[in-house]
Amino acid sequence: MVDTKIINQRSRFLNKVTFPSVIKSYFGSVGEEVFKVEDRKQLEEILKEYSPSGLLTQELLAGSEDIRVIVLGGRAVGAMKRIAPEGKFLTSYSAGGKVEVFSLTKEVRKLAEATAAFNLEYAGVDLMMGNDGKWRILEVNRSCHFRGFELVIGMNFAGRVIDYLRERKFKNG
Repeated sequence: MVDTKIINQRSRFLNKVTFPSVIKSYFGSVGEEVFKVEDRKQLEEILKEYSPSGLLTQELLAGSEDIRVIVLGGRAVGAMKRIAPEGKFLTSYSAGGKVEVFSLTKEVRKLAEATAAFNLEYAGVDLMMGNDGKWRILEVNRSCHFRGFELVIGMNFAGRVIDYLRERKFKNG
């Protein structure tokens, strides 16, 4: 997991964040409410608009690409590489990122499928290469968007989810 801190008090938040860092709202989606913070002044501006109780801070990893693995029923269905637009740090397709097919490696599959411990039927697991050359989990999205995934993989993933849920219903009565 990428180094992540949850700090609820404003004064502690200001003193514990290292720079550069990523600041995220717990409730952000599609790249919204995710900020790259270079210094204390930028952090103070964010804290004027957001309460620290709704934020977390993460280590900023080098690089401008990550991997989104789609997991359905505890199994990795496929993955895509997401690449940030020139001069940006957000990689998500909905934020303008470019997407490419990523062939699942054993290590990436294992990390993504470990999220089955969260009891999520469907999730998007975002991974990024750490500064030490090892994969890090950035986040687990319990309702990830998959439009870019469908485009690059060529799969009707929405249909696959429906089929999965039908099968599950019939198994469970």
